Amino acid sequence: MYPAEGIRHSKSCFGRPGLRACTLRIVKLQPMAIAVGMGFAACGELARDNNDASATDATVTDVVIETTNDAVVEACSFTTCGSACVALETDPKNCGKCGHDCLGGTCASGVCQPFQLATGLTIASTQLTLIGPYLYWTGGQQLNSGAVYRVSTDGGNVTTLAAGLSGPPTNVASDGTNVYFAVGGTGASSGAIMSLPLDADGGQTPLVLYPAQDDAYAVAVRGNNVYWTNRGFSTTPSVNQAPKNGTGPIVPLATGIKEPLAIAVDDAFVYWALDADPGGVQKAPIDGGAVVPIAAPKYPNALVLRGNTLYFTDQAIPAIQWMALDGSTPTSVTTITMIQLAVSDDSVYFTHANLPGSVNRVSLDAGTVTKLVSVQHEAFGVAEDATAIYWTQWDDGTLMKLAK
Repeated sequence: MYPAEGIRHSKSCFGRPGLRACTLRIVKLQPMAIAVGMGFAACGELARDNNDASATDATVTDVVIETTNDAVVEACSFTTCGSACVALETDPKNCGKCGHDCLGGTCASGVCQPFQLATGLTIASTQLTLIGPYLYWTGGQQLNSGAVYRVSTDGGNVTTLAAGLSGPPTNVASDGTNVYFAVGGTGASSGAIMSLPLDADGGQTPLVLYPAQDDAYAVAVRGNNVYWTNRGFSTTPSVNQAPKNGTGPIVPLATGIKEPLAIAVDDAFVYWALDADPGGVQKAPIDGGAVVPIAAPKYPNALVLRGNTLYFTDQAIPAIQWMALDGSTPTSVTTITMIQLAVSDDSVYFTHANLPGSVNRVSLDAGTVTKLVSVQHEAFGVAEDATAIYWTQWDDGTLMKLAK
């Protein structure tokens, strides 16, 4: 506003011809909103309404602005983001830089802080999978206590999709219509491959596609088939393929191997990691054929296929490694022990469970390792999307979120 009649003025300006810096005073009145002393083009003067008694109790802030003879720049003692005056150190919508949204978390010293997306989950929450706008994760440490859960990436109510399973499921896979998961269990008659509709609301009973899978561990889906690993504590370990509608038959793609864990699939091959000594990553044609070793990491408990690149862990070094599917020599970055991986276009994110746990990032370009957050719990499953990182905490049943 411009000064009115009967208003006392003052000014404090310095600068060069055509552009001056003026110390102005922003007076916040109660209960009125704000009275602002603004300068005219020739470096305005402080305006104060002497008849307004509430001004004696006003909060006064001195700020410096620059003004020309043609325009007056609105006073802002912090940073201007668009038309807003914000504090980049603490503003959760503009944290560290304009437009950096903490997505529900707080902002401290210009850095977004992690926050709880869901709590009260089953202790021993394990792998985490992002499918569309939802996060799926599994839990359960005892027999007959396995469960599968879902929640929106924005938070809200947690849906228990399945509970009381014979063993703890590991990962969840989807074909866009259904979700599939492998249920563990020790013994030839325990364990199973199951499915549920993608839009299940928690009231449906999982469909048992293939029962009697000895310690079924990880699952993947491609085209008309579902693929899974059996660790085979009571029978022979194997990697298997079968129609995803449950009609069979089951085709063993590899048998007599040592503790197959994580699995991935593309249009031509199935890939899996062997967690028992001597370890390694192997592949076989999706419809059966010779098993081919493609890398030799030790104890690779995580495996991710993204585009034409395969990412896996080597717990003996420890390191994260990745290689092109053409068989080129893997790139290796030494890290700390890892539980699960999530891969974006430029980074690999991984969790470290040993207390204190942590969530970390490896740059694919520079190969540098950055600890994003230290946690006082065992960080386990991890997932990412374009805006955030998510992880489960094994020992307190919490799902966490951190804006990128």
